[in-house]
Amino acid sequence: MSELGLLFPSAEGFHDGTDPRRGRFIGDEFAGIDTFPFASTEISLLAVHPRLLALAQALLDDGDVHLYAAEAWAKYTGACDYDQDLHRDYLNHILLVPSATPGCSQVEMFVFLTDVPEELGPPHLLSRAARTSLLDAADARRHGLALSGTRPHPLVGLRARRVR
Repeated sequence: MSELGLLFPSAEGFHDGTDPRRGRFIGDEFAGIDTFPFASTEISLLAVHPRLLALAQALLDDGDVHLYAAEAWAKYTGACDYDQDLHRDYLNHILLVPSATPGCSQVEMFVFLTDVPEELGPPHLLSRAARTSLLDAADARRHGLALSGTRPHPLVGLRARRVR
């Protein structure tokens, strides 16, 4: 990803203050989002890479897939508070769960262009069983109920990706 610098400061440029774009990321967790098409042709083409399209077709069991949105997002340690409770990501944080109607399904993919070590809080993928258990326990706590036999799952929350 040789063109990543066209979109975002390097971690070094952000943290040592040498990149003039640094201020954009301070204090707003969503300020690091760029939307498609990107300033980088290379990263724009990544959004429609044949392997990603083939994966989407396989996951949706549909050969007729359309890209309706793509985002590139940079996050920097110390820029703001990125911590979040366990949640589901749907584009624009809509309240409605995506449709299961044939021909209307969607799939969301996260492609990480940098490594995120565990101490910086990478996202975690939860199995359906773990997710259901966590959501049931969270719902019970919200209503002041105790679920007998439930124990906290080791992945109690997801934390947003951070770049050093």
